[in-house]
Amino acid sequence: METRVGRTLHRLRFPLAGFRALLLPTLLLTFSLCFCLSAQTANLALPHPIPPPAADDPPPARKQTVSTRPATTQSSQQKPASASTTKTSTSTSKTSTSTAKTATASSAQPKTNTATASAGAISASSTVAAKTAPNSGGSKILLDASGNIIPMNGLFGGGPILLPASYTAKPNEFRGVWVSTAYNLDFAKQPTAAEFQAAFRTLAAKIAALGFNTMMFQVRPNCDAFYKSSINPWSRWLTGEEGKALDGGFDPMAFMIAEAHRRGLKFYAWLNPYRVGQTNMNAASTYLKTLSAGNFARRNPGLVARWNNTKTNNAVFFLDPGRSEVVTHIVDTVREILMRYRPDGIVFDDYFYPDGCDAACDAATYRKFARKGQNLGDWRRANTELMVRSVAGTVRAFNRLNGTSIPFGVSPVGIWANRTDAMPEGCPSTKGVEAYTQSYIDVRKWVKNSWIDFVIPQVNWGFANGRAPFAGIVNWWSDQVRGTKVKLYIGVGVYQAGVAAGMESPSELSNQILYLTLRNEVSGSAFYPVRHCLTPENNAQKASLRTIFNSYWKPSPAAK
Repeated sequence: METRVGRTLHRLRFPLAGFRALLLPTLLLTFSLCFCLSAQTANLALPHPIPPPAADDPPPARKQTVSTRPATTQSSQQKPASASTTKTSTSTSKTSTSTAKTATASSAQPKTNTATASAGAISASSTVAAKTAPNSGGSKILLDASGNIIPMNGLFGGGPILLPASYTAKPNEFRGVWVSTAYNLDFAKQPTAAEFQAAFRTLAAKIAALGFNTMMFQVRPNCDAFYKSSINPWSRWLTGEEGKALDGGFDPMAFMIAEAHRRGLKFYAWLNPYRVGQTNMNAASTYLKTLSAGNFARRNPGLVARWNNTKTNNAVFFLDPGRSEVVTHIVDTVREILMRYRPDGIVFDDYFYPDGCDAACDAATYRKFARKGQNLGDWRRANTELMVRSVAGTVRAFNRLNGTSIPFGVSPVGIWANRTDAMPEGCPSTKGVEAYTQSYIDVRKWVKNSWIDFVIPQVNWGFANGRAPFAGIVNWWSDQVRGTKVKLYIGVGVYQAGVAAGMESPSELSNQILYLTLRNEVSGSAFYPVRHCLTPENNAQKASLRTIFNSYWKPSPAAK
């Protein structure tokens, strides 16, 4: 989640899809829905967009921009490269700015939707403000602006989406927000310790005032540190120079944890385990030498993998997941944080193998360490699994020895895998970028074995997104955590509201939070990014966030 930059906007094309009639037995309404949807473009928001950096310091080619690509088959090992650094698809067009409203009983009869799929939404009309129709028991049925039912599973059908009439908070509900430090997206460079303290106090106070109870602060964006470390250098995003500390021996993380707690907030340390950085291809040969002398990547160039993104002319550097020395370094990094700071949680986002990493990235490591007959995809997933299990074991061992209960979790792309004949366990309502074949992480396996304590799938799409419908994906993840010890928090893409196809409704985000209350397996949500929560970019964001913060959530008393 956070600084994954510039995913290429790809178009998905699908054959004409017919849908069975949908019947809703209620006292008030009986509906029949039949869709005939022709193939069009889908814009699936991929995690966390970031603005383009300076030409000499290109952002990482992942996780930010709304884009979709054709679903990768099980046999495919190569990911499409990312080229765009815009926040959202430029092909997405808003067709209306009308506000959401609840249909009256006399006019609530939903229409049969026969519109053509457009820009990834169920119909052209579903990309404008949504409505709700009353249903028995006080619930509401989600409709598009033309009164058509929005199906649960997008282009794959499913029943109507029911929303509760009002919001009911869950016990110990997780209300998290991501704070990106890479490229200083959410937190600016600070020249002095005093200025850092002032800036963080202001940020923490604002976050608490909105009703959040947890901040996930990026403390390791690029193989570096926002804390005192004996194995990682001070981050370039802290002072502007990698390896340079703030004055007076100031320790940012110790201060941040104490200040967050003073505001009634939990502090989760957010780490990118593998990412080193990237640069223009012309400067790639000398890039590692520009890093601090204490940077693990500079000290161990043989443990760094490189992917040449020919579409953006950038060289992407990351710690080679296939090397045991890398696993040891990541484990040592987490252990150091636990021993020095005891944060309230440890979280990795969706940066594992870079999005687009072809077979050449780690060919030598694969030839040397893969088992006989083990294909590249399975080998890479085994590498990320070993690292995650090693970190999880370290965290749990620390907890046992110290009487603590610090959780460890990950935040992958919202689609684990699309359901196919080869992957029957995949999500039946999606056709988009999947973590299993793109990041090479088998998060479902981690969940089923309770190797992690929580999972935050980044479901950065709307109810009306045909290829990645919010409700269908949430339902799938709910099924996966059921019967495990893993907590499920749903990642909410605030930056998508009012921008992405199917998310133009001023009630989209607030309806998403309402929907989550219906799923017993969902224990909360995590909003990305904090800057859009503090300063919404459009009316759709403003309206939904106002409802969530002012009506659904009660501001923290510590924020007053």
